[in-house]
This record gives sequence, structure tokens and C-alpha cells, in this order.
Amino acid sequence: MEIQSNAICSKLGQIEVNAILKELNHSECSFGHTVNKKLVHRAAVSEVFLTDVKSTADDKFYTGAHLPRTHSYYNDVPGKTHYENIALLEVCRQSSIIIAHNFYEVPLNAKFIFNEAKFHIKNNKALSIKATPSFVITEVDVISKEFRNDILCGLTYEMRIYVDGCLAATKLMDISWMPVPIWNKIRSKGLKFVEGFSEIKYSTSLSQLQNKDIIGRTNADNVVLHPVEIVNDKYTAKLYVNDTHPAMFDHPLDHVPGMLLIEAFRQMSLYCINKKFGLDHNDIYMKDCDIEFTKFTELKIDSSCSLDNISVDEESNEISLLLSTSQNKAITAKCHIRIARK
Repeated sequence: MEIQSNAICSKLGQIEVNAILKELNHSECSFGHTVNKKLVHRAAVSEVFLTDVKSTADDKFYTGAHLPRTHSYYNDVPGKTHYENIALLEVCRQSSIIIAHNFYEVPLNAKFIFNEAKFHIKNNKALSIKATPSFVITEVDVISKEFRNDILCGLTYEMRIYVDGCLAATKLMDISWMPVPIWNKIRSKGLKFVEGFSEIKYSTSLSQLQNKDIIGRTNADNVVLHPVEIVNDKYTAKLYVNDTHPAMFDHPLDHVPGMLLIEAFRQMSLYCINKKFGLDHNDIYMKDCDIEFTKFTELKIDSSCSLDNISVDEESNEISLLLSTSQNKAITAKCHIRIARK
């Protein structure tokens, strides 16, 4: 099951973000309070990072956000020097949803699907955790729209994430949505398929989950991999899906969320790099993450995360990893991650 990197992000293809290096003034952006939690699909106010959203022109927007210096999930390591890239990914996720609701008349009860994304950190120093909270502004351009029966059903976003006025990262992401009746019809097939599977019983307790220190976690609740094993010459681990986790399952879901799969890819990458090269998670960061979700990952069936390929660029010394998640012998997501040294 080897994955070629050019097979990831089939729709976004070779598109690159038009990242204009500049200093960004956030004086017109409000950071006084969070946006309505319903507009970013969160049940808890504590999980809302966005503080503002505005339109600057047709198909052009920006959002404001605060990155949490401490958070039970996104930053659970005391004394960490840099914000995790998964925190930025959550800012982008929330930005994509609120723009769809506020400016494209997408109903609040619409069901969203995140298809694929290309994330790139341009300046890791900009993600340094300071003595005060960082102001985040995300510039968002809608670069394409998808219609079904002349009704808007999807958007492709180009995002530039500024932290305290400096361009820190960019992201391309493609999302779609559908009305509840259509969602229920589509999901009924998948849910019916898993009816014959009994609920997963994890033999591994949280306290025994694999090497949380290696993957940059203090709280074992945030580990999403069972002990990693070498199966058929590949690093492979079963996913630990805790559907009571307050951040990953902030609201009820009928499938494994994409953010959990991204975290599985991140944790598997850090684990493998430590085992193969002896590098500590404090010394590296995820510079690139290209991900494509190919089908729903169901809750009741065992899922696994595997490292399919790993290579080192001789010039940059950066490490590339190709990974996948699978369920019932079918790939549910595939990912290319590039790791750089700080």
C-alpha cells in the first residue's frame, strides 16, 4: 500500500498559496471576545479560538484569533517554546466554517466535509510563545466554488496566517457541505455497514499508551495511537479513538474527526523520526502537511495509522514521510508530512 506523494491532494494539485510577505496591522481586528460558538461548530466556548470575522471585498475575508498559551489538548506541554501547528489548523478550520455561514448563506445545520488541505509553515520563529497572548489574523481568499444543481455546495480557500503581524503559515483547503437529509441518507449506508461490528474494546489503558513523551504529549488522554509496532516492515499503530475527549469530540459526531486523523499522522511522524534518527520533538517541527480524506473513518471499526515511506533530503536535511490511515483494508486518509529542524 505505497502512496506516491503526487497522489495526495488531487483537487488542489500543484496550487500554491500566493503568500505576500508583509507586516500586517491588526488595529481594525477585534480580539475582545470570541465569536458565537455555533458559527464554528463548537459546543464549548473554551474551544472557540476566533474573535472576529470581516469581509474586505468579494470573496476576500479575514478572521481574528487568539492562540491558547495553555490548553489541555493543543498545548499540554509545560514550558513549550512554540505553538503547535495543530492549533493553527484549528484556527483555519474555524475560519472556513464561519465564512461559509456568514457570507455564503450556508445553514447552521449543514453538514461539512473537509476534503483535502495543504498546510505550510513559512516562519516557525513567528510561532514562538511569548509572555502575552499572540494576535492571529488569517487572510482568506475564496479561489474556487463548487455547485450542485446550481446550488453552492463547496469552497476552496487560500489562507495566510499572520501571528503578531508576521506571516507564519499558509494553507489551501477544500471543503464541501450538504443538507441534513442528504447527509443522513449518505451516512446511513456507512452506519449500516458497521452495525455488524461490535463496539471496540481497547485492551490498552490510557496510562499504557505508547511513549507520550516521544510524541510531545504530557497528558495520556491526548495520545491517539496504540503502541506502535513494525508490521510487514512498516511502522503501524491502531488508533485510540476516545469519543469522550473534550476537544477532539467537543460535540457529538458519527465518525472519527479529521483533526484526530491529522494528530495521528503527527504523532506517528514524531515517533518514527525519534526511533530512526534519534530526534526529539522539541528540536523539530512539522513544516508541511498535505492531507486528503478519501472516505469516512467509522467509529466502531478498528482503524490503523501506518508509515508508508520515509526519506531525507540531502540538501535541506528535511525529512519527508508518507502516511495513511486505513480501516477494513481500505484507505480512509493519506498524508505527506515534511519535518524540519528548528
